[in-house]
Parts: sequence; structure tokens; C-alpha cells
Amino acid sequence: MLFLHRNENRFGLSPSVRATLQASCVDVFSYPGSCVSRLRGILARHYALPPAQVLLGAGSTEVLALALTSLSRQPGARLFSTLPVYAPVEWLARGRMPLTQLPLTTTMQADVGALRRAVSTHPGFAVVYLSHPDCYCGALLDRDPLLAWIRERDARVFFIVDEAYMEFVDAPERFSLCPALAAGADNLLVLRTFSKAYGLAGLRIGYGLAGGKAAGNCPSLSGRLGLSLPAVTAALDAWDDHAWLLHALTLMRVSRDTLSLGLSSLGGAPLDSVANFVLHRVPGDGGVFRRVMREHAIRVGFPVRGLPGWCRVTVGAIDEVNHYLSALRTL
Repeated sequence: MLFLHRNENRFGLSPSVRATLQASCVDVFSYPGSCVSRLRGILARHYALPPAQVLLGAGSTEVLALALTSLSRQPGARLFSTLPVYAPVEWLARGRMPLTQLPLTTTMQADVGALRRAVSTHPGFAVVYLSHPDCYCGALLDRDPLLAWIRERDARVFFIVDEAYMEFVDAPERFSLCPALAAGADNLLVLRTFSKAYGLAGLRIGYGLAGGKAAGNCPSLSGRLGLSLPAVTAALDAWDDHAWLLHALTLMRVSRDTLSLGLSSLGGAPLDSVANFVLHRVPGDGGVFRRVMREHAIRVGFPVRGLPGWCRVTVGAIDEVNHYLSALRTL
């Protein structure tokens, strides 16, 4: 089975990370405490933040879960997001706080203005969740209006911006919201992960970067109890292995261009994506499409709730891309 619905890095681990994982098995009798502190310190220096504002977890989803649990205790808490949204957001909100979802614009962008108007009519505490780049469309947010909203520092509004795919973006420092944290934004949590570009999805390690006040009010967000020694040591090695990251990103971009060109030739109308997946229209009948995918042992992100007729497919290695395009041609 070819899993093209998970947005994993299909190019695997670097030789260095593989060696690190093998070596760490000798020491798994030991807790990862000192390694956790080292990773937190490295990330803190990189983002120009105090270590206390770096929140480690078993994947960024664990940090998200802890944050939503904590924020749901605020009076009248309600979560605001787009439709579609990263699926765990809906699962994690269920039973904790109501969820209001607004559709994307006609150009398939998150409508920050509409979200802001919806929040303004809510009498209680508001949590705004957005993915940047968008985890379905692969597009970057319009950052300026969002930053202007964040900088107002309304005590009733807290922002969670999920940047799980930011490493795939050219010059990510130009687009990330992390600099807003170093500038003092207390009402912001930025999520990052080692699961995507760094290829460590199976090890479950990610992190959040929180505003100082948010980190101070949520000490339970450290998340270090869920971390393993192999995961932390692999993350440390992957962070330093810039050559392999560049190698994997280069291969991914070649595959993404091949996929987009192939989809265009088949009438799939793919959206421009800066991430390691592409959203495209499904040619023909959705039921036939699902049957053909099963026959070719392919799993893709279809259907997408809120985007009928669209499919999200992971950018795999070039042979995987060609296998997917070949299956589409049978339609």
C-alpha cells in the first residue's frame, strides 16, 4: 500500500540520523533529561527566546492538545478556525470548547478578516487556530493582517499558528510568525515539528514556541514526559544535518513539479503549493476515483471535508509520483 495521505517525508532519514538512532539504543535504559534540556536550549537560541518558552512534546500535536486543554478553561472559551482544518483540532476541541469554522475564500485562502469579525461578536475567550502554510491547500497565510491582529494584544484572544510545513518554504524566516514571539507577542503559540521535513514522524517529536506570559501560565506544556531518548537524540542530529535537509527538499521540489505538471495535463487543476503535498481536483466521478485508488493500492486525502471534489496527495519520491499519475490516467 502506498500511503500518500499522511504528508510524510518520503525521502527517509539521513545516514547520520540512522547511525544516531542505532547508537542511542545502547542507552535507552536512561531517561532523556539532559538531551531534552540540550534540545530546548538549541531551539531557544535559534529563535532568540528564553528556554522556558520552548515547549517540547511527542509531536507538535501533543503540544497542541496541552494548549487547547489549558485554554479551554478560560471563561466562555470558543475555538475559531477554517474549514477544512487539521483533523486533530476537531478531535481535541470536542468536549473541551465549541468550534466555529469559516470557509476558505474563493482563492482557497484562510479569510483572516472573516475570522476577526466572527471573533469580535463572541462575548467570551477566543482561540484562533490557523495553519501556515495551510495544511490542505499548501498556501502561505496573508501574514500582515494576522500580525496586525496579534499585535493588538486583546486579552480575550489567543492565537495558535501551526507551522508544521514551514521548513519546505524558501527562506522560511521571511514568512514565519516566530519573530513576533521574540518581539514580545504574549498571545501566540507557534507549533513546529520534526515529523515533516526532518522525516521523524515515527519517532513523535515536535515543539511549540510560546509567548512569555502564555508559557508562564501553562507550565504543564513542557511535554517532556512524553519524549523518548531515541526521539530527542535523532532530533538533535537532524537539526544539525543541514546538507541532508537541503537534499531532501531538493528532491521533494523536483517531485512536486513533476506531480503538478502531470496533474495539469490530466485536468486536475492543482493548486500552487509550497509544502510537500498538492491539492487538486478529482477528474470525473468520486466513487470511480476511490475504486481506482484501491485497485492501485494507493491511499490519498479524499474526500476533503469542506472541499468537495478536491483531493490532497503527498509529494512522494519520483517513482511514487509516477505511479499515482499512472493510476489517474486510467480514469
